[in-house]
Amino acid sequence: SQVSGLRVIHPAPQGSRVYLPSNHTTLVVKLSSGVNATGRWLGDNHTFPFERSCPAAVALLTADCARETNDTWFAVVSLSGLREGVSTHVLITENAVSSQNITITVKVEEPIRGLRATPDPESRVLLNTRVSYIPVMEAGSDVTFRWTVDDKPSFTFYNVVFNVIYQSPAVYKLSLTASNHVSNFTVNYNVTVEMMNKMKNLTVLGVLPVLPQNSTVELTARVQVDSAVDAMFLWDFGDGVQETYLFKPPYNKSFLVPDPSVHEVVIEHNVSHVYQDPGEYALMVLVSNQFENLTHLTPVHVHSYLIDVKVEVEENVLVVNRLITFRANPLPSHYGVRYTWDFGDGSLLFTESQSTVTYSYPRRGVYNITVTANNTISSVETVECYQVFEEITGLRVSTEEAAELGASVTLNASVQTGDSITWVFDMGDGTVLRSQVPVVEHVYLKDVNCTVNVTAMNPVNSVSQTVSVRIFVLEVLKIEPTSCIPEHPDVQLTAYVTGNPDEYVFDWTFGDGSSNVTISGDPVVMHNFTRSGTFPLSLTLSSRFNKAHYFTSVCVEPEIVNVTLLPSKQFVRLGEESSFQVSAVPLYQYRYRWDFGNNESTRSSGTEVTYTYKNTGVFLVTVTVSNNVSFNNDTAFVEVQEPVGVAKIEYNGTSVLELNQIYLFSASMNGTKVSYCWDFGDGTTQPGQIAAHSYNTTGHYTISVMGRNDVSINETIIDVTVKRRLHGLTINASRTVVPLNGSVSFVATLVAGSAIRYSWILCDRCTPIQGSSTISYTFRSVGTFNVIVTAENKISSLQDSIYVYVLEQIEGLQVASSDLVEDIYFPTNKTLHLQAVVREGTNISYSWVVQRDGSVVQTFNGKTFSLSVLEAGNYTVSLKATNMLGCATANRTLEFVESIGLLKPYAFPNPVAINASVNISTTITSGTGITYVWYLEDGFSPVTSEPFIIHSFQSPGVIEVIIGAENKLDSTNATIYICVEEVIEGLSIGTAELD
Repeated sequence: SQVSGLRVIHPAPQGSRVYLPSNHTTLVVKLSSGVNATGRWLGDNHTFPFERSCPAAVALLTADCARETNDTWFAVVSLSGLREGVSTHVLITENAVSSQNITITVKVEEPIRGLRATPDPESRVLLNTRVSYIPVMEAGSDVTFRWTVDDKPSFTFYNVVFNVIYQSPAVYKLSLTASNHVSNFTVNYNVTVEMMNKMKNLTVLGVLPVLPQNSTVELTARVQVDSAVDAMFLWDFGDGVQETYLFKPPYNKSFLVPDPSVHEVVIEHNVSHVYQDPGEYALMVLVSNQFENLTHLTPVHVHSYLIDVKVEVEENVLVVNRLITFRANPLPSHYGVRYTWDFGDGSLLFTESQSTVTYSYPRRGVYNITVTANNTISSVETVECYQVFEEITGLRVSTEEAAELGASVTLNASVQTGDSITWVFDMGDGTVLRSQVPVVEHVYLKDVNCTVNVTAMNPVNSVSQTVSVRIFVLEVLKIEPTSCIPEHPDVQLTAYVTGNPDEYVFDWTFGDGSSNVTISGDPVVMHNFTRSGTFPLSLTLSSRFNKAHYFTSVCVEPEIVNVTLLPSKQFVRLGEESSFQVSAVPLYQYRYRWDFGNNESTRSSGTEVTYTYKNTGVFLVTVTVSNNVSFNNDTAFVEVQEPVGVAKIEYNGTSVLELNQIYLFSASMNGTKVSYCWDFGDGTTQPGQIAAHSYNTTGHYTISVMGRNDVSINETIIDVTVKRRLHGLTINASRTVVPLNGSVSFVATLVAGSAIRYSWILCDRCTPIQGSSTISYTFRSVGTFNVIVTAENKISSLQDSIYVYVLEQIEGLQVASSDLVEDIYFPTNKTLHLQAVVREGTNISYSWVVQRDGSVVQTFNGKTFSLSVLEAGNYTVSLKATNMLGCATANRTLEFVESIGLLKPYAFPNPVAINASVNISTTITSGTGITYVWYLEDGFSPVTSEPFIIHSFQSPGVIEVIIGAENKLDSTNATIYICVEEVIEGLSIGTAELD
């Protein structure tokens, strides 16, 4: 039989290639027919026989090892010397009858061996920590990797490196599969995910209370951490030196495990350090990793060996009861030193960590101060001697305030506190006396007023005080009184002298014929002058050293007993002259001073005087009568008034008054204290500057007002007319809703009164039109107009208004939208924007009604309407437009269509025989109003509204059938392949005759 149907059945071709493992490059091929055939590779003479069956091992792997006929043959062919990669080979099969060859593309791949993941997934993993796994193989080529968690397809990842963060503690199954075309290898791991144990118990050992300078300290830090995390130790010694060390897992058995059931280890790190300078340092140990950190702070005190200590005092002078600041300076460093002070006055020892201390001594003296400095590792001591002084306070100086020229002056000084005092006396005349005692004496050489300055000084302070000393010559300075004295018995005369009058003798001579009077130690004398006049007075003053004489004169006058003032008039017209007269008791040649009460200067005159006032008012006239020893006065009131002038009448009206309306009248007249009286001409009178009055009868009236005061009278008149007021103005219109260019008639009416004129305002900016009570107007523009009419007469005006609405008729109403397809179609579940459009019309309101099959689906008011429909179908949109002139309607039918979804085609049966009927159908996820187009064969494309079609194919082959679906909104298509095969007919079995 002829060789036919040569093909590779194992390994099964994948695409256009056959994949072979590098350790077994053997193929199994199959012949559909070809008795006694052999195979060989092109270019190789080695042949391979065809057998009746597959190798048993291969037969278990593929169904292609079944024999369809007795003329089906199998052969095992091998390829030797193949390397990894792609190669092409030609296999030739032949027998005595015919031959057949095929070209085979072979790719050799190394089988996968020794697959594992690193790091080991069986190791403990921390919660919320990113882990990166990398596959490792001993052998394998062209490998793809698949990672799966807990056998879940949703947790399957195709990557070489697998990065994962576990967010829940649990035990997870992690599968790693490595695949190529010749092998498949899977390893499984149990991944334990736990929460991290927090770092704790950080301790630092080896820190002594005090470290000597330049000595080595050995330090140890311990911390308890999770056994799966790093630990970085950072030592900061506080002196600018740092040291770090990193510990990484896994941690071996040398690390202490406090609790075997808890994944924790104790990590210990040791360091040594030398502090080169004394001071206090903050030793910080920071243990950290990427998740957390712990810090331990320890103070370190480094001290140096003391060699000396010195004492200093901030104050130049030490003073009793005043704080003194002592400072100790230890060498070489003051750090960590405590000081013990002994102030040498028997007080308790004082210990302090500060190098400065304050102390006050209660008493003056010389003291030995001892200070001891100790810094734990060493101690030094020193002694210093200091003197404490007392501050000078309470300086007092005493001396005579006055001394006669030639007498010795003694100064005594004293203090409350103070020692080691030097006294300085500056006597004020150029003499300065110094003394260790507080008493001096001094004689002044001339009469002078001196300021003596006494200063007490010691090393602490100096205090000064001044006193005044007057050195005088004996004399009489004056005798008082120096002015005239009244005719009274026992007049007192006083002499003023230099020095102390208690030490003098006074000899008085009065000059009025009386005897001399001598008095010792008293400068005052009493004397009785019996008459008026001027008398000579003399005084002789005597002291222990000198005499002084004084001469003067004394005048004696009577005292005024009574003064009487009489004006000629109490009320005076402005501008007229007034006269006044005064009398005084007893009679004497007095001085008279007149004050007329108008803030002018007073003036001197006799007992009678005249005066003319320039201003109105009440004036207090005062006359003062005086001599050298007494004065007296009297007063009288005078009122000056301005005469009444012509009245100015004002009122809240015109010359025409309204009947029964109250008017307020006021009058103003020049004049002082004017009183008013009104006469309204209708028998009514009223007093007062302001009067209210109403007339109850129309007519003409004369109104008069009379003004008067204490010096004059005047009258003023006016004429008025009383009329009735307008009342009840109304406006009426023939219509208030008017189409454009329509005319309206207006009529104004009054209930009472008659109008002189009417004024019409027919639009907002129109000029008022003067006219009668009726008017007509044609409105040429749309809008709302406030028509106003005003009626007036001389006493009143009234106004009324009415609104007129001028509108356009509604015409050309339409439902408009730019979103529709073919002006009618729109998708469901989307928003359709509709708008009302009119050709003419104003002040329009719109209402919308959407109906389906006679049922209302939705309503809305407004010019624009947003419509969203969920269900496909035909809908009627009704629009109604309304204004005050009428209404209009418009309807529009819309079809809402569901958008086309996804097509999924089917064919049954498939494969199908030639000329046999096949049912081609499709399903679609969404869409309405759909038509289907079936692209079959040879340009045959029927269109249906149903999602299926019955068809018979006339020729064999794989037929590509395209199914299109479309509606008014969109379209889509899908493809299905139908295998059309010929029916097997005329099968015959032939046999060959045997020889």
